[in-house]
Amino acid sequence: MAVNEIARLTLQRTLKPLLPAKWRFAPSQQSTDRLSTPVVKLQATNIVRPAGAGRGVVAIQFTASIYAPPSTTQTQEDAIDDEVLELIGAIERAGLSWGEALKTIDPNRANLAWEINNIQVTASLV
Repeated sequence: MAVNEIARLTLQRTLKPLLPAKWRFAPSQQSTDRLSTPVVKLQATNIVRPAGAGRGVVAIQFTASIYAPPSTTQTQEDAIDDEVLELIGAIERAGLSWGEALKTIDPNRANLAWEINNIQVTASLV
């Protein structure tokens, strides 16, 4: 298994118990079919060498995107705004750092989404 896959699974396993049970994680960045619950997608976006890290240690940075199930625009927006705060709270309770959260629209279905950037997971290459 590739290092970034291990880091993604580690991040998912860390966050899952801290989130509402009805939420699910999408297995990839591909579009999901008909959302009925909030869906979280994790995408590796950057690999950096942590300050002071020894050889073979990297920090993989992820973006966590949360997508809202379809509903009326205002209802969907209210729900996704609350849900992103739940996801940020889970990230912080897990002791992970993050950069910023940006509201966006899923280009495939026009569902509202939030993207939380620069969630960092440390991994070893050796």
